[in-house]
Amino acid sequence: MNNLNSAETIDYQPFSLQSWREDFIRIILIGASIFAFISLTVNFLGQKPPVYLAVYTALFIILLLVTFIRFQYQLKAGTFLGLICALGISSLIETGIWGGSRMYFLTLVLMSGLLYSPRASVNAIVISTVLITIAGLLVLTGKFQPTDQNVPPGTISVWGINSSALIMVQVVVATGLNLFQKQFMKAQEQASRAVGTLGTKRADLETRVAERTRALEERNSQMRSIVYFARQLAEIQDISTLLNETVKLITQQFGYYHAAIFLLDEQMKTAFLQAASSEAGRIMLEQGYRVERGDRSVIGRVAEQGKLHITTGAIDSTRSLQMPRTRSQIALPLLVRGKVIGVLDIQSEQAQAFGQNEADVFQLLADQIAASITDTRLLSESQAFMNQLEAITSQQTRGSWREHLKTQRSAYQFTPAGIKSVASGTLPKDKNELSIPLVLRGQEIGTIGLKRKGQTRWADADRELAEKIATQVALALENSRLLEETRRRALQEQTVNEISARFNRSLDIDTLLQTAARELGALPDVAEASVYIGRQDNNKRNESKGT
Repeated sequence: MNNLNSAETIDYQPFSLQSWREDFIRIILIGASIFAFISLTVNFLGQKPPVYLAVYTALFIILLLVTFIRFQYQLKAGTFLGLICALGISSLIETGIWGGSRMYFLTLVLMSGLLYSPRASVNAIVISTVLITIAGLLVLTGKFQPTDQNVPPGTISVWGINSSALIMVQVVVATGLNLFQKQFMKAQEQASRAVGTLGTKRADLETRVAERTRALEERNSQMRSIVYFARQLAEIQDISTLLNETVKLITQQFGYYHAAIFLLDEQMKTAFLQAASSEAGRIMLEQGYRVERGDRSVIGRVAEQGKLHITTGAIDSTRSLQMPRTRSQIALPLLVRGKVIGVLDIQSEQAQAFGQNEADVFQLLADQIAASITDTRLLSESQAFMNQLEAITSQQTRGSWREHLKTQRSAYQFTPAGIKSVASGTLPKDKNELSIPLVLRGQEIGTIGLKRKGQTRWADADRELAEKIATQVALALENSRLLEETRRRALQEQTVNEISARFNRSLDIDTLLQTAARELGALPDVAEASVYIGRQDNNKRNESKGT
């Protein structure tokens, strides 16, 4: 649109024949005045008769008046044609048919057609013919003789031939001028129509460009809103907050009065209303509004088919009572890897509010919402799994250290005399002694006690340093316990492998049983080992001993 406005516009002015004639007569009068002045000067120098000089002078004055004084066009043009006719009559009087009268009368016909109309040129032909005929009759009958004695009066054939030739030339000139004017006016009309058509097309093009520009600006605004959506939704990690903020942003950014999100249940059979921006929608949400997948409602069909649906007019009857303001609606599937997880429902109070552009933009929005919902769900599930894993790990840590401390309880104290073993569980007694727990995965597995020299109190920086050291000590103790447990298990595996190898070398049952009893009895903390084949009664089993 800006390019069209900045380009040169069509500066077309319709042709005005009257304006052209006014400009033409002004130029012709100026040229005629100059020519008349030269001709009058020559006549004065040539010692023309005083009568002719007086006539020429009068005509020249009249010409100057109509040239330089503002008269109406009709007066100027009529006066000019009258002067030409007067010059023709003067030439007839002076030289008869032999002089310049024929040129003047031909000029009279031509200028009449140019300054008035083809009919005026016909009238000029008639006038010139009548004047020549009258002059010829007067001369041939002897009633009048040309003032120039050197010019013969001529014969009737001479007058007839010259008059006929003049009339023929006048007719040709008048006919050609008439045809030229008709064709010119026709071309002018065609040009005017073409310019009018071009102007109409240009106006239509500007209108369409303006519409495209508005549509493009609206599309860009919608895309900026989509980007804003993506940024806002990316910061939300709670599914309920995500849904509520989504419908709120749709209403604020796009101006639709109602937006709602339906999510399918785990069985993918029922779509439950989860969030709504309008008051009516919130009432439906409190009532637990739901739609069965595949039913005749818009939401049910979109959830079943996975395709967007645009409705113009009243919405489906099951919701028309709750949403009476709706005049158009668009429902879009929330798709994740080709699977429908819900439906985005947007409604407007304006008819025809949703077109193809809106459908494309809102489908992008629906895809973004579906991805955000999936990511939020995965994040929640991952967080729950991590919390469960941390709880299990903490429980295992507590159990492992409880078992470890059953067999080994160690406590050491550093004094100026050196390192010594102390009773486990001994804690500092006074306020100058600092007690720092050894915490591992949320479980307290021991304590560090520090006593400062003198009576100086422990500063916060000292406590912070001690806590960092306690953390590293706890990790080191855990690594040591794990290493010890790994060694013990490796030893057990080695023992099992060795016993298994000895079993494989036995070839009969007795030898195998004896080997098994001997190897089991050799295990640590085993006082007696027995191996039986077959079922034993309860008394014998109770009497048997072994580990």
